[in-house]
Amino acid sequence: MTPEIIEGRAAILAARYTPYLAYSLRDDEHARAYVADGAVLAIAQDVHEADPEGQALGDPVVCRALYEYAIAEGALRPGCWTSSPHGTGLALAGKVHEWDFKWTTAPPKLRAGEELVEVTTDADGINEVLDLALPESTARPGSAHVRAWYGIRAAGGELVAVAADVSRNGFGTISGIGVRPSAQGRGLGAAITAALTRMHLEEFGFASLGVYTVNAPAIAMYERLGYSPGDSRVSGKLA
Repeated sequence: MTPEIIEGRAAILAARYTPYLAYSLRDDEHARAYVADGAVLAIAQDVHEADPEGQALGDPVVCRALYEYAIAEGALRPGCWTSSPHGTGLALAGKVHEWDFKWTTAPPKLRAGEELVEVTTDADGINEVLDLALPESTARPGSAHVRAWYGIRAAGGELVAVAADVSRNGFGTISGIGVRPSAQGRGLGAAITAALTRMHLEEFGFASLGVYTVNAPAIAMYERLGYSPGDSRVSGKLA
């Protein structure tokens, strides 16, 4: 296979636009894409990371061939982070994440509890909620891509729900959505998600989030809020 090579974020998106790819390719990185048979493998260097990242979309068999080409060219190597559709069969080392990227451009119905959502800098409280509710969260206090943290507090002042604003590239994005187990079942996850979705739609006209594929209750909640079925992804480090 000898794929077409496209240089630069703008040219890549002009050739193969999807919300996920537009979100993934940051403005502050040099990007290159390998394109063949409707599939694309975009490779870019995040200024906050030592290694380039690969983002593949399209037919899994073609995506795998594009990865093999990029690895042979030296554009990717073991240890590089990658995200691909299911079925590429790439050998990944360590933890493998199976998740869905979802988005919406329509505001959700107002949810009870949205008025309780506030900006928070309580790092200890945020970590406590995430440790209990979402220990695998890649968004944590101090993460370079987090613009701000938001939370809902109980009457006594304890954080019971949290979420991170990780928007970039003109795309509103939510991450690290967690509800303390003792407070689950009260609609707080929906409330904080709806509040940030509304905020992002006002700022960007677009809101997105990621959710682990096995988390069926969260997926159902997000889709009730108007989020699309989205793109299913498999992410991890190349072995």
